[in-house]
Amino acid sequence: MRIQCLHYLILFMATTLFGACDLVEIKENYYPDYASLYESNEPGNWVPVFIPESATEIYERHNLDTSGEVLKFSYEKETDMKLSGYCKAIPFEEIVFPEKNFLGVNWWPTSLSRDSANKNDHDFYSCDTRAYLALNKKGQPNQIYYWRILYY
Repeated sequence: MRIQCLHYLILFMATTLFGACDLVEIKENYYPDYASLYESNEPGNWVPVFIPESATEIYERHNLDTSGEVLKFSYEKETDMKLSGYCKAIPFEEIVFPEKNFLGVNWWPTSLSRDSANKNDHDFYSCDTRAYLALNKKGQPNQIYYWRILYY
C-alpha cells in the first residue's frame, strides 16, 4: 500500500512539474510608452530596434524555448515608422501567420491568424528570418503587429 501511494505521489509531482514548464518559458511584457520600454533595456532584445519613440501601449509576449514572439503597439503618425533597412514589403502569399491563440495571447487579431488571415486590412513586411510585420492601412489607427515563428 505504501509503495502504491508513493507511485501516485511521484506521478502527481511529475505531472505538475512538467505541465507547468510551458508557463515558465512564456513571458509577457507591457510598456505604456517608449520611455518605459527604454528603461527596461529594450528595444534590442525582444522588441525590434525600429520601434518608434512615439510608440504606446506596447504588448510583447515571447517563448524563451522556441524564440516565438508576438508584439503590438500604437504610434503617433505614419512618418514615425522607419522600416527601411529593417523590413521589406512582401506579398501576402509569402507570410507565415501564427496559429490562432499563438503563445496564448488574447490581444492578437484573428485577421492575422493562420486560418483566418485577411490581406485587406494591413500592409505586410518581412523583417528577419521568419519575422513579419503587419502595418494597418491608411485611414485606420496607427497600429503595428509583429511576430516571429521559428518553429511551428
